[in-house]
Amino acid sequence: MAAFPSSDDDSSTSGFKFEIRAKPLPPESTSNTPNTFTETIHTAQSLEGQGRLSEAVKCLEMALPAARDTLGLHHPVTLEVMDFLRRAYGDQGRLEDAVKLLKEVLEARYQVSGSDDASTLNTTSHLAWTLAEQGDSAKEKSSFQAQQGNILQAKSIANEALEILRQAETLYTIVFDSRSKALGNDHPDTLQTAANLAWVYWKQGRTGDAIELFETVLRKREQILGQGHPDKLWIINSLAKLYQEDGRLTAAEEKYKKLLEILKGFKERDPRIYVTEHDLAWIYGLQRRTDEAIETLEELLKKGTEDTRDEHPQTLRTMYNLAYLYYEKGDAAKALSVYRDVYTRRQRVLGEGHPDTVRSLLWMCHIERGLGTRGTLFMSTEVSTID
Repeated sequence: MAAFPSSDDDSSTSGFKFEIRAKPLPPESTSNTPNTFTETIHTAQSLEGQGRLSEAVKCLEMALPAARDTLGLHHPVTLEVMDFLRRAYGDQGRLEDAVKLLKEVLEARYQVSGSDDASTLNTTSHLAWTLAEQGDSAKEKSSFQAQQGNILQAKSIANEALEILRQAETLYTIVFDSRSKALGNDHPDTLQTAANLAWVYWKQGRTGDAIELFETVLRKREQILGQGHPDKLWIINSLAKLYQEDGRLTAAEEKYKKLLEILKGFKERDPRIYVTEHDLAWIYGLQRRTDEAIETLEELLKKGTEDTRDEHPQTLRTMYNLAYLYYEKGDAAKALSVYRDVYTRRQRVLGEGHPDTVRSLLWMCHIERGLGTRGTLFMSTEVSTID
């Protein structure tokens, strides 16, 4: 997924960090009231803010049956509990559970408020986004199965991913049409829906359609909000990646530099600066500016940020790509040393079977073959695909 993910209309409900520690009443309590469940939501928000997401989920899962029984499915507080729980499921990567819950919420909102009500459209948009994430995740699984040589399974998963993404496209189209009629094409909510629809096009492999729609949204937002507004960041980043995929490396470089200019105007140590500088370095590598790319990545690893040290996924990604650049430059021994380090860390952090861990292992074995090394990993691993 893009480095600046956007979920329609979610910004107003994220980032709560209440410090209360009240426990929710159990489902069998006879004193369950709307205020009781509202307090439960606040407790879950507090737990999430402390990094205790599993506890927050359990808190809401315990409260939801009681809310349904006491207040009814259509009560606003019940729907609020369900909405927060589906968001927590999404944060846990439990996308199927999130989709199931969102469909239930959407049906309830449709019955209560109708198809064109703002709350119904928001829920439809949330469902579309979650389906898009589910489809994108399935695409990654398909790619991993292909790397393992499981071609039939990879094709089956890929077809499933495309079907899920088509569902997301249909829902976003419905939301866009409704918002366009009610609010106008230039309203922020309409433009956000258009941008999310462009993201779905991207994941469907429709690069040209995605670029065209993202460019339209960016142009309108610049006209309305100005050149440096933060709401544009995700779109600029997405366009940079799309240009890169389309082979338009100069255009991608320009977008990443524009992104850095805006980010550095906000906060010098913003972790998105690290990510963007990494992505810009990779553009240099693709442009055969290898020395410049290596220098940039080495500098990133030296300075890091509070959020990108040691075994942080972004740190490991930087090391992985730096190893590749060493290999491209002809220093296979140095590349192998870094790949081994990345593999060891990813094995510890992500697990043996994670696709990123496997890719590190494949590159290690590939280089070991070229160097004539006969380590235990080489002897026990058949390498058929290099990522």
